[in-house]
Amino acid sequence: MLRRFFSSITYTIAMILELLPNGVIMLFGNPSGDPYIEKVSYFSTLPFGYGNVFPLITAVLTCILFLLSIISVLVNKKKLHGFILLLTIVACIMSFLPFIIFGVDCITVIGIIISVLLFIQIFSRAKILRG
Repeated sequence: MLRRFFSSITYTIAMILELLPNGVIMLFGNPSGDPYIEKVSYFSTLPFGYGNVFPLITAVLTCILFLLSIISVLVNKKKLHGFILLLTIVACIMSFLPFIIFGVDCITVIGIIISVLLFIQIFSRAKILRG
């Protein structure tokens, strides 16, 4: 029960970090030299419109995972924990893909923390599944 409650807290922290306005960095070309930098929230549609769909998918999956983790605290079902583990793996992959595809210029501290929190949740959920 304590591990499942910890999972809910971790997803809550990830959602709060995703709401912050400097979670995603967008780089735009500037004819005079240095690129123009725009920092937006994970829930913003600006990166989605410019081809970076991963932050919005990560944010939506984290919200779904938060709701499912609340349900898992109340209902202890193995299939539910397995589904949460699968969605957490997908969300973790989606959170790491911008770093791989767009390079280190898109990395923010908030993005790293969100990715690490989701990565920790994979191991936490695996322990919950084992018993």
